[in-house]
Amino acid sequence: MKIYRIWPSGKHIVFNPQNNSDENFEACTFDGSVLKDWRPVHLSKRKYDKPMSDELGEVSFVVGSTPLLTPKAFEILYPYIKDYAQFFETTTDYGNMYLVNVINVNDCVNYDESDYVRFKSSGRIMRIDKFVFHENKIKDIELFKIPDENKTYPFVTEGLKNIIEENGLVGFRFELIYG
Repeated sequence: MKIYRIWPSGKHIVFNPQNNSDENFEACTFDGSVLKDWRPVHLSKRKYDKPMSDELGEVSFVVGSTPLLTPKAFEILYPYIKDYAQFFETTTDYGNMYLVNVINVNDCVNYDESDYVRFKSSGRIMRIDKFVFHENKIKDIELFKIPDENKTYPFVTEGLKNIIEENGLVGFRFELIYG
């Protein structure tokens, strides 16, 4: 089994809330909790210090780690990830798109075999350098987050990676972290 971390491609547009208020950033930062109420936030191309591509990928990110899908990507991926996420339609300078709240927070890391660093002050995990998973906890899922990193980039299985690539969806970069 192969597990990947998804990141922005570095070649496509990344978004921020148009109004950079704390409230708007918070509305686009999900922790894996199921949301009952959500209000749309208009998204604009993130401003960079150096020139960035004006090319829009079908998959992108907001506020660093929240996935954002074009209608094309949403139509293709929804059947595969609908059980693992909530989708919120919002407006962007490039038309309507869908923010993805990954609600499948899975306690599947095998900490006995993984390599990680803890904060000295709290004992919480600061970062995981080598992931080892309990495969039986993720064998039938395509998209997930883990409790220690519930506000960061999600994980995908090889099956979802293949679906994204077979459909020519660009905007993500895959980092193999297990398998």
